[in-house]
Amino acid sequence: MSAPLVSIVIASYQHVAYVRQALESVLEQTVRDIEVIVVDDGSTDGTPELVESIRDHRLRLVRLQENRREHARNIGLSLASGRYVAFQNSDDEWAPEKLAAQLELLEAREDVAICFTEVDLIDPAGQPAQDTWANGLFATGETPQSADQWLHRLFFSNQFCIISAMARRHLVEQAGRFRPSLVQLSDLDLWIRLASLGEMVILPQRLTRMRVDGSRNLSAPSPAGTTRACFEMADVLEYYVRSPLIERAHKIFPELSEAAGYSLPVRKALLARTAGLHSAMSHHLFADRVLARMIDHPQERQELVNALGSQAIHFFLKNRSRIGAS
Repeated sequence: MSAPLVSIVIASYQHVAYVRQALESVLEQTVRDIEVIVVDDGSTDGTPELVESIRDHRLRLVRLQENRREHARNIGLSLASGRYVAFQNSDDEWAPEKLAAQLELLEAREDVAICFTEVDLIDPAGQPAQDTWANGLFATGETPQSADQWLHRLFFSNQFCIISAMARRHLVEQAGRFRPSLVQLSDLDLWIRLASLGEMVILPQRLTRMRVDGSRNLSAPSPAGTTRACFEMADVLEYYVRSPLIERAHKIFPELSEAAGYSLPVRKALLARTAGLHSAMSHHLFADRVLARMIDHPQERQELVNALGSQAIHFFLKNRSRIGAS
């Protein structure tokens, strides 16, 4: 059998009330040449049994026996064979033409690595959700027109909804799939790596419906989630001081236009300074890590001081004191 055009990877967990609607919205896409890989991450509420009851030759279920022992989405990606890959959750829904609209864009523009749609929020009953923690969370309306502009915006916040994404599978593989250590921000981490390989586009159509079900959403605000996200964001930002992004820093960050004339270590310091001036604790942590490594490295410290003077060292100390005072 030939490979399908699109592989859809669905991570499922404890969504017996919603998984049928989620799967039907995928299987009823106007694009029929698909494979659907459901990776159930140790559900005990009957979710995998319900998935097994749905008869469609395009549907495949992988049952993991223990929650979080393995990375569900990466397992799905390892089994995918389509030219494109899209992601869905077991409690969310797609409009029937969602994949078709994204395919039209991706087939027409070889420079685009990943395509998203705009998102509607729905409540547990499938009705429009109002005044929730997720309202205004995702990019909408006038959006950046280049990967560099998106990389600038993503440096400060994640504005993409994973269930709206469709990407070229070979680029997802080239980027390295999802980083397993990240729980809150593994999608943001992947988007940044994909933006280093091609353009990003959000279609204006609202073709994705994300279900907001109170605290059941992993991304819903909570003390534990906020703490995890802080440390994870500091990890994610490390990609900006590596190749190929550090070489593009002066293009990604207009405020660092002077960076083009400096060595790569000094560019890292300038980017760390930009992060340290941001209000988020995650950015202070990132700045601290970058500058501490440079100060401990004799050659890089010398380059840093030669270019920026002792002010760079004083900035590091001030930034670290702000972390300790929080």
